[in-house]
Amino acid sequence: MPAPSRPAARSDFVQANRFSTRFPAGMGPAPAPAASLSAAPVATIFFKSGSSSVNADGRREIRRAVDLVRNRGARVVVKGHASSRTKDLDPLRHQMANFRISYDRAQAVARELVRQGVDQQAIEISAVSDSEPVYYEVMPAGEAGNRRVEIVLVN
Repeated sequence: MPAPSRPAARSDFVQANRFSTRFPAGMGPAPAPAASLSAAPVATIFFKSGSSSVNADGRREIRRAVDLVRNRGARVVVKGHASSRTKDLDPLRHQMANFRISYDRAQAVARELVRQGVDQQAIEISAVSDSEPVYYEVMPAGEAGNRRVEIVLVN
């Protein structure tokens, strides 16, 4: 067993969106985002805990993205995310549950994009589980903010 590490200094802490390794520790860093994914999302759809259903607010956000796709003629990247909280699961089951829900959320948004008129050949789906949080999850609002799908346009 490795020796205990020194206590973290204040300068050791970074913003949540800069974490590269998430639960479970030791699984290695998250892959670097593709260059095409570096653009800011044009829409973010939020989900209830454990849900992959797009609600009315989500459909409105998707409509705004569809209008942009039509105006720009761009490809669409749909990127599903999950919060890091699951029921008491072993690390592998935790990882798979979060990957699955992030994938299901991305699929639901992609289906809605197609339903609203985007060519399915222009859509790329990505599921990143809980590896790219934008909020700390010490409070419920942070957890809710990480249960999302981002829509990014790429040329």
